[in-house]
Amino acid sequence: MPDNSSKLVLGTAQFGSNYGIKNYRGRIPKDEVFSIIETAIHSGSLVFDTSPLYGDAEVVLGDYIRQNGDLLIISKLQKCSIYNATIFFKQTFDVLGVSSLYAYLLHDFSAYLEDSNIWNFMLDLRKSHKAKKIGFSLYHPEEIDILLRNNVDFDIVQVPYSLFDRRFEKYFKILKDKNVEIHVRSIFLQGLLLFEPENLPQKFLSVKSKLVKLRGIASKYSTTLTSLCLNLALDSSYINKIIVGVDSKENFDCILKDVSTCINLSKEDKEEIDCLREENESIILPYKWSKI
Repeated sequence: MPDNSSKLVLGTAQFGSNYGIKNYRGRIPKDEVFSIIETAIHSGSLVFDTSPLYGDAEVVLGDYIRQNGDLLIISKLQKCSIYNATIFFKQTFDVLGVSSLYAYLLHDFSAYLEDSNIWNFMLDLRKSHKAKKIGFSLYHPEEIDILLRNNVDFDIVQVPYSLFDRRFEKYFKILKDKNVEIHVRSIFLQGLLLFEPENLPQKFLSVKSKLVKLRGIASKYSTTLTSLCLNLALDSSYINKIIVGVDSKENFDCILKDVSTCINLSKEDKEEIDCLREENESIILPYKWSKI
């Protein structure tokens, strides 16, 4: 059985906020967060993705680091003026209590578009080794086009990627050839892909038939929906890391089990999976869900 645990990056949004469409529990208690972190480390999942926009997630991670030592952290710079960029970075650095960040990303691409000095600030962080790698958290493929056209020097790109959302796939080889790390997020689409079709919220009924098909494929291979979702990214030789969010220690244990499951889909079922792609951005981009 393959050991793909090292490909996982643990997303921390649920550590500091109520995050995820299937999260009925709310934020995870700190002692359970610490247990999840320990499990991640022991499994080989050594990188943790966070942001000051994830409630108290950075505070909780900082508490763990002060008690147990450094972690490999990816954090993000929220949209701000160049005058506040240093302040926001210092706040993250101080709250986490790290010696350096594994990576620091621009959380909002429009910040780069509106002021090129923001990217110069990021370059300075990398030069000073305060952030070993720098990059972008993106939502739209045209943002990649802009970066490539401008020959921007970045190390990591974080993009949404799921059975419904494969818009960035055509850029994977290009980025890999440029030695850019490809990190994918929203692999479960905040839990939408795991919903029981009969319990689907009204605004998502347009994809009900796709969720029924997805469950049919999972059943055919006697596997879980989680495993099937992960398999898409694990099957790609271009993807370096898969960011997963969890709402409990039990949930994370299940993901660790599923990430080691090998699914050899038939040609017909791969074609069926391809047909699950969803073009409606109001479905595949959670920040638009409130407008449905």
